[in-house]
Amino acid sequence: MAFKQFKLTLLANTPTRLSDVYGDGVGIALARNDIPYRQIILTDDPEDPTAAIYIGASNLVTNTNFAFYLLVVEIAGTAAATSPVILGPFETGPMKLSDFWAFSTAAQALYIGGIPY
Repeated sequence: MAFKQFKLTLLANTPTRLSDVYGDGVGIALARNDIPYRQIILTDDPEDPTAAIYIGASNLVTNTNFAFYLLVVEIAGTAAATSPVILGPFETGPMKLSDFWAFSTAAQALYIGGIPY
């Protein structure tokens, strides 16, 4: 399969399942769409990094309960995007977008790249 790319719009203070990019419904991941990935790349919006994006394993992810985050940095007084987070590949097998949830304190975009199995 070819490389996949998605843009997920996060609402302020609302946990969002990454698999929502498939359009199956909020927090829903149908098996036919929720394909396994060898590698997943996450980054914030380079044009508008307004707040940190927190990534977790469930809808309980918040800015105080998370596994890792994409942090907004400031360079010479101007907000700038962070480096992407790259997950995988792992010897233990694939990941699915439904395995991850995102949270931000401000509405913004999360960009997702994926290399399917």
